[in-house]
Amino acid sequence: MIPPLFLDLKPEHRVLDMCASPGSKTTQILQLMHQQCPEGFPDGMVVANDADHKRAYLLVHQAKRMLSPMLLVTNHDGTQFPTLNDNDKNPILFDRVLCDVPCSGDGTLRKNMAMWRKWTPSVGIGLHPLQLRLLQRGCELTRIGGRIVYSTCSFNPAENEAVVAEILRLYPESLKLLDGFTLKHKDLKARPGLKTWKIMDTQGDVYDSYDQVPSKYVKWKKSIFPPTEEENIPLERCMRFLPHDQNTGGFFVAVFEKIGNMKEICKATEEMKKEKDELKECQEMLNSLESDSKDQGDKCEISNTDAVILEPQRPSNGYREEPFVFLSNQSYLDSVKSFYGFSESFPFSNFVIRNDKVYCIPNSIYFVSNKVREYLESRQAKKLCVINTGVKTFSRHDGPADDVRLCPFRFHREALYSISSFISHRSMKIDMADVC
Repeated sequence: MIPPLFLDLKPEHRVLDMCASPGSKTTQILQLMHQQCPEGFPDGMVVANDADHKRAYLLVHQAKRMLSPMLLVTNHDGTQFPTLNDNDKNPILFDRVLCDVPCSGDGTLRKNMAMWRKWTPSVGIGLHPLQLRLLQRGCELTRIGGRIVYSTCSFNPAENEAVVAEILRLYPESLKLLDGFTLKHKDLKARPGLKTWKIMDTQGDVYDSYDQVPSKYVKWKKSIFPPTEEENIPLERCMRFLPHDQNTGGFFVAVFEKIGNMKEICKATEEMKKEKDELKECQEMLNSLESDSKDQGDKCEISNTDAVILEPQRPSNGYREEPFVFLSNQSYLDSVKSFYGFSESFPFSNFVIRNDKVYCIPNSIYFVSNKVREYLESRQAKKLCVINTGVKTFSRHDGPADDVRLCPFRFHREALYSISSFISHRSMKIDMADVC
């Protein structure tokens, strides 16, 4: 996967993957961060978000294979992802944000046969407002000095360079478009972004500028057309990865650095309502494409296009996830500490559970990284719809009464990599001769 390679990840970073399902890029992000921390666990955090409730569970299934305490899976509309504050009431912003947005997916035409039947020029034009809004929100959630990677698996400039040009128009003093060719691996073949292009409608009529667009296309945005020479927007810094260059799928990648605060753009109520209606139309368009691609298995294929649903689909019975809370029962902490011989340096404050009922022994205890703990400690954490987080460390066991009295929890294999170095009791080292 190409886009995560441009994030320049560090183990201590806070990372947001805005449209993460099915989880291949999230898994790659976790891998890149863990590789730099061979012993113990990184302090960072990876928030993997998806707007679709079912896909969020698919995301958990895929990313949990990494057994990382940094993972936090959420279910939110990416365009309205909540901002949390720390104890000093300062916003908790991200060091890196990946905006791998929903797109027409024509870069996957080699493997997605439905693309040949369903693709029309109007798909990219219709998705443009949604893609821009996702990128805008991603930039808002990034700290100054942080990096944002915008990517699609599409060739359409209305979904690629046009989005980049418009975000730079809106925030010229807040965002800097980095030269991707100085950041990429030397063996990775890419072509520069387009500076000029034309827009075609479904009848095959071509338009050079917004002034030529007939009134029947009233919903078209002016920003889908290329910038003027006077604007001098360096779109050649964007990267296009074409299938025939290295026998891959098609990708578009743009890398931004946030260099200043982003001023809020005030919109009238009518304009906001119009924008919401447009985003709903984008969703309907994506759903239509998905219906013909449901048997495809990769995210870059339309079947797994990260459709940002304005109202996340949840079961009709109104079921809502129980929040994660910190383990506050001192007797449980004391029992696992003495039974497994935890060292004093272990961060016991990083244990979380799915309920905090005094009369009920929790089924599972999860361990999270320091940055995840800080994020969940925020007073606004109740805004988050958390699907899953951390790595399962202990499970309740119903063995003999004497064993339960000593410690009501058994160690879970998922946590072996993260915390085995902190345990001195009930563990032993073996070599290959012992298992052969």
